[in-house]
Formats: sequence, C-alpha cells, structure tokens
Amino acid sequence: MGLSRENILLAVASLLIAVGTRLALVPVLTTPKGVQFPATLEISGVPEGLTVVGAPGMWEMQAKGTAQYLDQLDRSLVTAQVNPPRWRIGVHDYTVQLGRDPSRGRLTLEPKYKMIRLNVEKLVSTERKVMIEPSGRTPGNYLYDGSTSTPSTVTVTGAESLVAMVTVVRVSLDLSQVHPGATFLLPLEPLDEKGRPVRNVQLSPQEVSINPTVAAAPVKKSVLVTPVWIGQPEFGYRVTGYSVKPSQVVIQGESDVISRLATIDTEPVDLSRVKRDVTRTVKVKRTPGVSSLPAEVEVTVQISVAR
Repeated sequence: MGLSRENILLAVASLLIAVGTRLALVPVLTTPKGVQFPATLEISGVPEGLTVVGAPGMWEMQAKGTAQYLDQLDRSLVTAQVNPPRWRIGVHDYTVQLGRDPSRGRLTLEPKYKMIRLNVEKLVSTERKVMIEPSGRTPGNYLYDGSTSTPSTVTVTGAESLVAMVTVVRVSLDLSQVHPGATFLLPLEPLDEKGRPVRNVQLSPQEVSINPTVAAAPVKKSVLVTPVWIGQPEFGYRVTGYSVKPSQVVIQGESDVISRLATIDTEPVDLSRVKRDVTRTVKVKRTPGVSSLPAEVEVTVQISVAR
C-alpha cells in the first residue's frame, strides 16, 4: 500500500525541521566567544640578591574560543607569568605572558593587561632582638618573674625597605599556662616601631624556646605580735601591763616557714630606767624568708610604783 500524499508531505516537513534545528545548533557550538577570569601570577627568574616587593598574587586573563571548549576549561590551571630577560632595581614595567595553558591550544588564552609595574629591591638580612610579651595572669599559686628566649636574637630577611621597618621581633607568652619547669616553643612576629606587624619578611628561626621563671606564690596568714623586752625599769618601779597596736600582723613567705609560726617577735623594747608609761615604735623582727605587713608596731608599756 503506497503512501498518501498527506503522509509524504508530513515526512518532508519533519525532515526539514530536523535539518533546520541541526543547522541552528552548529553556530552555537562553533561561534567564538570570550570570558575573563583571574589566574595565578607567577614571577620567576629573579636573580639572587634581589626580590620583588608588593606583586599581586592574581592577574586578569581572557580566553576566546567555542562555548564547548570554554566550558571544559579548568581555569584554576591557567597561570600568568612574568619572566623578563633582565631585572632592574627600582620601579619598572615588565611584560606579562601566558604561563600554563591547559586548553592544549583549543582556546586563545592571553593576559588582559600586557604590562605590569613592579618594584625590585635588594634582598638583605639583619639581626633583631626577641621581645617577650606576657599576657594574662599566672595561676594563683605561682609568681612570674620574667622569661628568657633561646635564641635571644633572630635573622630577618626580605626587601631592604621592609627589613628596615622591623625594630623588634615579638613572642607572646600566655601566663595562664606557665608553671615551674615549663618550656614553650612559640612563633615570632616582626613589628615596626609603632608595634604594627611587618608583612613579607622571613624570620629564621620562626619559633623560639621560652623559659619562664616561675616560683610558688608566698603564703599569707595573720599572727600575734609578741614584744621582746630588754633592760629594767628604775629601782622601785615595775611593769604592770602593755599593749601592742596593731596586735596582729600579716606575714608572708614560703609555706613551710609560715606553717611553723604562730606568733612573731618585735625588735627589743628597751625599758632601762623608765619610771612612767612609755610608748615605743619598734620593728617586727625579721625572719629569713618572711615579710610582715605592717613592718612596725607601737608598743605601750604601763609602769607603776612597786609595792
């Protein structure tokens, strides 16, 4: 059975539509397009003894080609490159070129901007002291008495202008972590004269060993003051009473010493040939490893006629 005229016309129309659609798609896939994106900027070939200051890490690139290959491009693999035949000290313009091209030639890849201005300086090194900066508070049972750094100086290397800015290299010590015998390996930070960090310089070493001096905190307690007498009142007179103001003082020192003390003596109070009430200001007797607050007391002695 043959095809009807209507079926033949329908088949021809379908074929024409398919061919037209195919032809419409071809330009979409093959017409060149362009995109722009940032890529890593690589600076190479800098001679020994020189360094580039303040160069950007990224550079604007542009890619042209078909939509198919543009979609397939791994932009993270594209790089721009500065590698002139000759570097010069100072601020100069240099050519930027395509570095890595992962498109295998299927796309046109190039820097959007062909020139870059770079500052080239001498690479220098110098020594700087380590400054230990404590922060926080020591645990209540310890006292902090400074730290030492090993080494006490470090080498700062970088562009001449940046190294000149570094006046000190700081290390921060958290006092809340210190205890007797502790040693800390801590990172360093270069600072300028106003205490601001200086970037893009290298430190050697990058860490130092910090040895804090820590001792057990002294123990405190209150004890009674006991006067010590020397001499005798005038013949026919006697001591009938005394008072101490204050009657107690706070003593402070090592725990094993403080624990053995229930009272503390005064320096001798001289009663030689007295025949009336007297008041003397005397010091609290010094005991090795112990301090007192206050350090002096007032002793009043009552004298009366002997019977």
